[in-house]
Amino acid sequence: MLQKLSLAANFRMSDKPASRTRGAKRRRDDTESLRQDYECPVCMELPSGAVHRCAKGHRICGACDERLESRRCPVCRVALPPVGDPWRDRERERAIAQLPASCAHCGLGLLQSALAGHELRCALRPCVCDAHEAGCTWTGVGPDAQTAHENTCPFMIAQRAVAPLRAENKELTERLRQVHAEVRGLRAQLRARAGALEPRV
Repeated sequence: MLQKLSLAANFRMSDKPASRTRGAKRRRDDTESLRQDYECPVCMELPSGAVHRCAKGHRICGACDERLESRRCPVCRVALPPVGDPWRDRERERAIAQLPASCAHCGLGLLQSALAGHELRCALRPCVCDAHEAGCTWTGVGPDAQTAHENTCPFMIAQRAVAPLRAENKELTERLRQVHAEVRGLRAQLRARAGALEPRV
C-alpha cells in the first residue's frame, strides 16, 4: 500500500512540471505564430515602428511603404495612398508593441516596444569606435567600454580637433554659394541696364 502511494505521489510530482513545460511551449508557439502573422511581406521583419495598410487591409511596415516606387500593395496590387499620407494601422502597432521579445545581446526578456531602446543601451552590445571610418579598428562590448576607449583614441581625438574646422568650412562654403548667387544676380541686372542704355538705331 505504501509503495502504491509513493508511486502515485511521484507520478503527480513529475506530471506538474511536464504540464507547465507544455504550457510554456504552447505560449512560445502562439507568440511565434503571431510574430509571423505580423511580419512585413516586403522585408519579412517584424515592424518596429509605423504599420501602414492598403484598402484591403494588407499591412506593411512604414519604412518599406516609403520605398515602394510603384505605390502598389505588394500582396494584392491595389493602389496605395501617397507616401506623405499613409493609412496607419494603430491597432496592429499596439498589438506588436505588446509582443514578448528578448535582447539579442543579453537575452533579457521584455516587450517589443522597449526592445530597440534597451538594445541601444545594452551593456553587452558589440560596439565599434565612432572613428572607425577614419581608421580605428577597436571593437568592444557595451557603451561604457566604447566611451572609455574613445576618451583616449587618437583617431577620435583628431576628429574632435578637426570638427570645429569642418563646421567653419561648411559655413564658409554656404556663404560662398550665396555670394556667387548674388554676383550672378548683379551681373544680370547690369546686362539689363546696359541693354537699356544702348542707342536704338
